[in-house]
Amino acid sequence: ELPTGLKNEVALFLVHELVAKCIVFADVNVVNLSTITSMIKPVMIDGGDAIVSVGEEILDLFVVSRGGAVALEVNLTRSAPRILRELGKGDVFGAEAILHAHACDKRDKNLRPERWNMNIIANPATHDCRGCELFQLHTPDLSSLLPLHVLETLQKNVRINTKLLILSRLVKAQPERVARNNEMLKRSV
Repeated sequence: ELPTGLKNEVALFLVHELVAKCIVFADVNVVNLSTITSMIKPVMIDGGDAIVSVGEEILDLFVVSRGGAVALEVNLTRSAPRILRELGKGDVFGAEAILHAHACDKRDKNLRPERWNMNIIANPATHDCRGCELFQLHTPDLSSLLPLHVLETLQKNVRINTKLLILSRLVKAQPERVARNNEMLKRSV
């Protein structure tokens, strides 16, 4: 059994290694990346259990660390849900939450977090993993712990890498929202 302090250091190292490879956190210096890493908590979801469900607010960013999950389309006219995407180690979902991290801090009533338009379910248990092990980052906390320029860098990375937004962009885009987001991006660059 390792001492608690050593356990924490090992856990931070493992989280830091996976997070450093994540495109959301590109161009973030080591000091700020360490701050972000310290905010991330590990989450274990048993096989078959929901990680997120339709209608929940997107407030957290998730990185799959072990196991996997599937994103399922919710369609009341079909008997079986359609698989939209399979998620494995290193995959990110919930990146939209970063786009609204500063808005949550301002408590702006006009900017509401987006909502999930699908269910994401942990894969069945295997001999290697009980389901899906994730690293979870609660994004409303970012604006109080990071300088504004770092938060803006994260938001720019999310906007540029549309692969990060693919899960919630499967519904029809709202033109006025797209125009507003593009205008905000132009002002921040």
